[in-house]
Amino acid sequence: MDDTQNIEAIISKEIGSLVSRKFLLAFSGGVDSVVLLDLLVNVLKESDALRIIHINHNLNEHSNDWAQFSSEVCEKYGLPLICASVEPKRHGKGLEADARELRYQSFRDVIQDDEYLLTGHHQDDQMETLLYRIFRGTGIDGLRAIRREIKFGKGFLYRPMLNISREKIEEYAQLKNLKWIYDSSNDDSSYDRNFLRKDIIPSIKKRWPSVENKVSRLSVIAEQNQLLLNELATEDVGQLKNYNHLDIETLSEKSYPRIINIFRFMIKKNNMSVPSMRVLNEGIKTLMHSKSKSPSMTWNDNTIRRYKHRLYFLNSALNSPNDLSNEMSWDIKKTINLGKNLGSIQARFLNGEGISLNRCPSNLAIKYRKGGEEIKPSGHKITKSLKNLFQENNVLPWVRDKIPLIYVDQELISVGDLWFNQDFKASGNEDGFLITWDKKMDVIHNS
Repeated sequence: MDDTQNIEAIISKEIGSLVSRKFLLAFSGGVDSVVLLDLLVNVLKESDALRIIHINHNLNEHSNDWAQFSSEVCEKYGLPLICASVEPKRHGKGLEADARELRYQSFRDVIQDDEYLLTGHHQDDQMETLLYRIFRGTGIDGLRAIRREIKFGKGFLYRPMLNISREKIEEYAQLKNLKWIYDSSNDDSSYDRNFLRKDIIPSIKKRWPSVENKVSRLSVIAEQNQLLLNELATEDVGQLKNYNHLDIETLSEKSYPRIINIFRFMIKKNNMSVPSMRVLNEGIKTLMHSKSKSPSMTWNDNTIRRYKHRLYFLNSALNSPNDLSNEMSWDIKKTINLGKNLGSIQARFLNGEGISLNRCPSNLAIKYRKGGEEIKPSGHKITKSLKNLFQENNVLPWVRDKIPLIYVDQELISVGDLWFNQDFKASGNEDGFLITWDKKMDVIHNS
């Protein structure tokens, strides 16, 4: 069996093992994705569905040429191409990190139910990624390097070439007379990964020729150990309905290594980046022992806050002040999206209950808290300030400015779906309605 047949056999086995027969290939135009495309065309069945996606990062003067090349290749194979354009920025995380984040977000935007996103990552990428993570700082989770299969958006991310070396891929491309793009920025050693690929890894491979196999074995061992740590954390926290919060009591009588493991587990459950060891250790100390009313730890765009003996895991949208200052007009016959990850609200119409329809126009105003608002809650005889209502009912401090306030003219008639105004209550057989708020966050701390 020659090398081309050997690679075809590997990919045929990898792809044949997958349950879904819908595939989305991430195509850069480089040799890895060109070879994978050619292999897929050869091994896929007629009934299988294959789409191609190319991301134009707009970072190279030839970016548009590469998009055109991708179009020509797909036309040659008779395959549909999706071409997405992104604009990475050089900010805190760096240009490479932002480009990667935008690239994968584009993939999430287009992937279909149960579809497999296929990428051309290979054995050399595995070693490069492992070293990169070690030098930047990582734990056991990072030693898993590139994982073969993960849940991704509506479908899955799968890397069928992880057991194939770059050398074998390039040999296949040459034997098949394939054409591909060479990105000259790959020669720029000012990029960390290029430095590893060009200056470090060749020396390592020269000294230890079988190092790729050793790296792959380490990744497998790390994967097994991470699974054990996840099982331990699951036992420690119990079966949670919502991983957005955790009772402090869960951490009592646990060793410090187990507490760290629980924090890492919860952080990953909330799709947060894992902080450095220093930040994590200092944050745990603050959250566990601070006498502050609502201590917190913050890193990147993420925050963990303690409120009344419970930890809340917050992304940037929840932790940032609400900047929606303009009011919205709401036709109560329709559902309205509040934007900014605040969910949506709609009216549920009733007879003899809720807010009187006779006292409300069909279009209401939605505003947000500025301070000084008051309402007489249904069932109450006195008017109360929102500040007092929020404090009495343990409304979480960081969501108070994100609760939609419903107005008729200048009269506050409903505070989200928490309270409505007693003075607007429907009576007898009068038609009425209640607010239903599809929340994207915890609002009230339940003891």
